[in-house]
Amino acid sequence: MTSRAKTKSHSATEKPKSSKTRKARIFELLKAEHAEALGMIEEICENGETMEDAERLEKFDEFRAALMAHSQAEARAFYAPLKEAASEPALVLEADVEHIVVQRLLEDLSSPKLDAERWMARATVVMELLEHHIEEEEGELFDLAESECDEETLAKMADDFEAEKERLTEIVA
Repeated sequence: MTSRAKTKSHSATEKPKSSKTRKARIFELLKAEHAEALGMIEEICENGETMEDAERLEKFDEFRAALMAHSQAEARAFYAPLKEAASEPALVLEADVEHIVVQRLLEDLSSPKLDAERWMARATVVMELLEHHIEEEEGELFDLAESECDEETLAKMADDFEAEKERLTEIVA
């Protein structure tokens, strides 16, 4: 495990960043994306029954692309280093499984064989799973990351997440 030192020496020309600012960056990035994804699926679930099929599927495709890029970037840049740093990685492993479950439901929702009623039922389950996952992640997992990772690791997570998200978004687009 890496050192948990909270301070670093800085040269006279280098401005130290507060550890709160550096630590908060990965958490704020993830929170913003969680809010965006949840807003997208909530709109689909609240208005999906009154939308034309083409509009609902277009909104779903946007949601799916955004969520898949987020999920994969999060797994690589946040979960993987957190699993390595955590003395008890069970929470991270559970979050990984939740990602897999949502991905499978997204595959189901991409099927043209579902009628509108069954499609909306699955979309609602995706929304509920996301709400649960986000609540746990922003609580227990963020707490775990803050306690088990030093500020350099947290800053690297943020940098890696942004780079991976950008790369994945270009692939999906």
